[in-house]
Amino acid sequence: MSARILVALAALAAAATAYAALPVVQPGKWLLKSRANGEARETTICGSPLDKVAEAIVAAREREKSGCRVTVREPVPRTTSVLVECPDREKSELTVNSASTQSVTIELWRAGRHETVDAERVGACD
Repeated sequence: MSARILVALAALAAAATAYAALPVVQPGKWLLKSRANGEARETTICGSPLDKVAEAIVAAREREKSGCRVTVREPVPRTTSVLVECPDREKSELTVNSASTQSVTIELWRAGRHETVDAERVGACD
């Protein structure tokens, strides 16, 4: 097997592991309302609001190679917590809570900042 295929398989396995840790949500058109240190924004996306979260988990796992500790846990059903602790950085934490397949709240604490994203599925993609 070529090195490229092995790298691609490793990336797929990492993404699958990241998604397995997250609650299942229904793909479609989503309204995202975010708040970061008092600033509010709204946007819509097509797909899943957890795609970027899964990418962040994969990226955090990559930092384990440089001495970071990544802890992914599911303290209660449909809630995932990701804690990243690195010796040379401030720790960061991400929590995903999904009461149903059509709503999700994502909270991120990093470098003294707190950001919350409330996402609600509003229909099918156009």
